[in-house]
Amino acid sequence: MRGEPTEIVSGSSAFDLAAIRLKAVEKPTPLKFSKNEAALNSDITIAGYPLHGLLGGFSVDCGSVSLMKGLQDGETSIQISAPVQPDNSGGPAIDRHGGVVGVVVSKLDTVVLAGATGDIAQYVNFAIRGSLAKVFLPSNGIDYSEVDGVDPIAPEQAAEFLDASTGLVKCNQ
Repeated sequence: MRGEPTEIVSGSSAFDLAAIRLKAVEKPTPLKFSKNEAALNSDITIAGYPLHGLLGGFSVDCGSVSLMKGLQDGETSIQISAPVQPDNSGGPAIDRHGGVVGVVVSKLDTVVLAGATGDIAQYVNFAIRGSLAKVFLPSNGIDYSEVDGVDPIAPEQAAEFLDASTGLVKCNQ
């Protein structure tokens, strides 16, 4: 799952999502989705490869859902407090049961905000709602499953799930 070629299956500029297919023999373990939307102040864990080439590789971070809308009241995303860096985009955001509740998409441009307001914002990051990913996937012929969500999982188990399911995607454009 590390460094294999992929092909783009589909993309949505409206949802800011893309589906890719691995051409490798070994497939990652798919994550399951949460049956419910993430709630305000619920704990989340995100995963990705932040600042690829500068930092050591796979990373997990914790935070919470801090606002039920995105930038400028955007309804396709939620605001999260988990730290997001360049190259985190596309990584999963899971709840305490291990179910996907979002797809990490961006962070607030603090340099632009500081120029406009004189203040540096902290922990203002965004994820596309998991419910939108659950619409996007089947509309592109991709099945998904949902987690039962009865018992919470340990943070270490969340990291293991995420590591087995998350890969670095580099675009050659």
